[in-house]
Amino acid sequence: HVAVSFQRVRAESGLRDERDRLSALFENIPDAVVSFEMTDRGPVVSQVNEAFEETFGYAESTLLGENLDDYVTPGEDTVTEDITQLNERLRTGENVRHEGRRQTDDGTRDFLMYVVPLELGTENVAGYAIYSDITDRKERERELRRQNERLDEFASVVSHDLRNPISIADGWLDMARRSGESEHFDRVQAAIDRMEALVEDLLTLAREGEVVGDADPVALATVAESAWDRVDTADAALDTGSVAGVTVEADEDRLSELFENLYRNAVEHAGRDVTVRVSQTDAGFAVADDGPGVPPERRETVFEAGVTDNEDGTGFGLPIVRRIAEAHGWTAEIRASWAGGAAFHFDTG
Repeated sequence: HVAVSFQRVRAESGLRDERDRLSALFENIPDAVVSFEMTDRGPVVSQVNEAFEETFGYAESTLLGENLDDYVTPGEDTVTEDITQLNERLRTGENVRHEGRRQTDDGTRDFLMYVVPLELGTENVAGYAIYSDITDRKERERELRRQNERLDEFASVVSHDLRNPISIADGWLDMARRSGESEHFDRVQAAIDRMEALVEDLLTLAREGEVVGDADPVALATVAESAWDRVDTADAALDTGSVAGVTVEADEDRLSELFENLYRNAVEHAGRDVTVRVSQTDAGFAVADDGPGVPPERRETVFEAGVTDNEDGTGFGLPIVRRIAEAHGWTAEIRASWAGGAAFHFDTG
């Protein structure tokens, strides 16, 4: 009996040591970790480590006994559907390695999640979920995709848009050689000017694709009016009265570039006596005109590089506008204006 009791004591001591090591690992691992029990309500929190509290912004006492999904799920339909499918896998006791977006104290971030079930054959599956923050890696991947898209745009322009003025210049040079008439050189110069405009817009498109780092509060009316002065607007009129005193978090130079391209677009398509109005909206701001507008079926394609119905245009003005908006984390959308013209709405939220 003494030997059996001694073995029992040793076994219990070993279990305590194992629990202590597991507890130390749980608390000291640098990633966010949660212990949970999968119930009909979803994953119910049993314990979280300090890293979890710091990452997600909730004290353990707040989370104990609560459904984890209620606290870390961002309000995105795709994420909600993703979590539903994940929970179904957890209920079967499956080991899960999964990438997903979760709401943290610093906003929505990307995580690589390892979920390990520890108790099988019981009514409810219990286990641990480890959250490794991979936001920086995912952002690099997204930036790489954006760069590849820009390369595709550049390749398209170089292979198509630039080839046409080069061919024109070559043809008029040949005419000048054979005829000796200097007037042909004017047309060669026009083709060269066209190529220079295309190259300049290509470079601008590349620059504007870079994500804005530090944004500062910028007076919308001030930037809109100064941009107006840098564009040949002829007899056009600008109305910024409704945005007096309104500010937006932006890179001032790139916001000015956005306005300049919209003004040129308005004069080009709505006439040199167009009225342009900059206004505040519930989601951000809008730049609208009283021109002919953009048909609904064309409102998405006008943001594509090289799309233009003006033979003197490069087709890069509006793609640059969208690229600047996206670099700020905004969205751009075309609607009808107060006068039936084009209204470019920017959601800065």
